[in-house]
Amino acid sequence: MTPAELKAIRKAAGLTQAEFGKRIGTDGVSRLTVANWESGKYRIPSDIAARLGANGLVTAKEPAKRAFNITFTAAFYVMQRRELAADHQQAMAKVAEGIAEGSLQPFTDDDKLYLVNKYDDILPTN
Repeated sequence: MTPAELKAIRKAAGLTQAEFGKRIGTDGVSRLTVANWESGKYRIPSDIAARLGANGLVTAKEPAKRAFNITFTAAFYVMQRRELAADHQQAMAKVAEGIAEGSLQPFTDDDKLYLVNKYDDILPTN
């Protein structure tokens, strides 16, 4: 189980980290321990899935449903990145076309100097 999956299960149950810790531990697990599991700082115990099932936080169908949701989310993210990349390529092609036909002029050195001086507080320094 990944930290993201554990956090998703907790959020789906509508529990805070402290409530989640009390519910899954035999003697309770601290909120900090749950936070460290979710952040990946601590390794999630191998018996955590059994504890989640025993405490009614996941059902037998939940792992398959969770795997589908994670796969779907990852595929959607990849699709969005591809669309953004395609949009960026189209925009850059239009800029290049505008420069080539003369309707759009590239920045002159004076333009660049003006922008650097105007926005020097937000531009990264090398």
